[in-house]
Amino acid sequence: MVVSKNYFHAIATIMGTMIGVGMFSIPFVIHKAGIILFFAYMIVLGLIQYYMHMVYAEICLATKKRHRVPGYVVEYFGKRYKKPILIIVLISVNLSMLSYLIIGGIFLKEIFSPAFGGGAFLYSAIMLAITALLTYKGLKFIAKVELLMSFLLFFVIILIFINGFPHIDFSNYTPVSWGSFFLPYGPVLMALGGMTAIPTVTSMLNHKKENISSVIFWGIFLSIILTTLFVLTVVGVSGVNTSPDSLAGLHGTLGSGIVLIALIFGLISILTSFIMFIEATKEIYWLDLGVKKKNAWSLALIIPFALFLLGIDNLTSVVSLSGAVIGGIISIIYIILILKVKQKKQRQTVINVFINNKIAAFLTFVFMLGLVTVLDYVGLREILIISSVLFFYLFALIESDKHNTTIYYEFFQLSKKIGLFFAFVFLIILTLGVFQVLI
Repeated sequence: MVVSKNYFHAIATIMGTMIGVGMFSIPFVIHKAGIILFFAYMIVLGLIQYYMHMVYAEICLATKKRHRVPGYVVEYFGKRYKKPILIIVLISVNLSMLSYLIIGGIFLKEIFSPAFGGGAFLYSAIMLAITALLTYKGLKFIAKVELLMSFLLFFVIILIFINGFPHIDFSNYTPVSWGSFFLPYGPVLMALGGMTAIPTVTSMLNHKKENISSVIFWGIFLSIILTTLFVLTVVGVSGVNTSPDSLAGLHGTLGSGIVLIALIFGLISILTSFIMFIEATKEIYWLDLGVKKKNAWSLALIIPFALFLLGIDNLTSVVSLSGAVIGGIISIIYIILILKVKQKKQRQTVINVFINNKIAAFLTFVFMLGLVTVLDYVGLREILIISSVLFFYLFALIESDKHNTTIYYEFFQLSKKIGLFFAFVFLIILTLGVFQVLI
């Protein structure tokens, strides 16, 4: 194999996409579920995610034009499917941005609250304000900054492992807790998901396509190794003090110096990823749905913050929903796509994954299982609030596109209808109450 100059850059791109908020959420759930389940999930979901990355790579290589998921669906199934896929993608990116908003606020609080005070809500609001300012006109250099910060974050993980290893207490590892069997599914699936990097990787290695499968393997394998080192260190050192964001619980053992370094680099990595998600979401509104550029920027910021204001601030729940539910749905879309690509391949590829109806059915079952099991550990209240907010804004988005109006006008119209409905219900209840008093 001849290694091109972009080979290591492509591996770093996959790793930079994978190492993020998902990794920080794993130690907390593994402390509850047990170390045996951690290794089981990492092996099984690691193999499945490697296969799914290869599937997406073949879809990219077999198609003449470069797209993202909605574009490939249009290419092979027609324009009528574009809007449903866009909605799924928008739900995915909004939940991902919400998780970045939550963990970014936690990191900011850990860094600055000892000196200035304040709670996680305040620092999440500051996190949003910073990203709003940085994304108002767009920043093309953020991708390079993210890659650099990903490299630095890898070194920080190794630093935490080296300093934490002598302090590991093996009694902190719970062997297995069957009552939390499905708890790691969403976070691990999200942590091992780097498929958004595949179109970029295939483009980077356009003249060395034979290296793509090797890049995918090493990108996933090295990410699994780093994640495993990080999880074993955090759980082994923190034990019952393992925090939802992983780093806060390390203060007592590793000392504030190392934890502060980890928090700073973790925060910058989270911030740059958050900015990339905002930019990508803004482009979906602007380019795919025709929303004006400034309105698109506003929407990209408003929706995750609205969910946060409504009390959706549990990092584990949000990551689980994003990984298990939305990640599972998008993975099923990849499976449907590859079956169609095999029938209508536009050009020959160096990657040819083996798939048949039995494999497709098995993978679909695995991802559907995630959709069902998430109900065991995500509260009904959280699901209802998230569903209501996302339905409210997606409905307004579709209506604005249909009627050629602004989304804000449709928000107003929808609010009036909902307000009238609740006013009607209130009047009925009031009337019944009056009758009860009179009788």
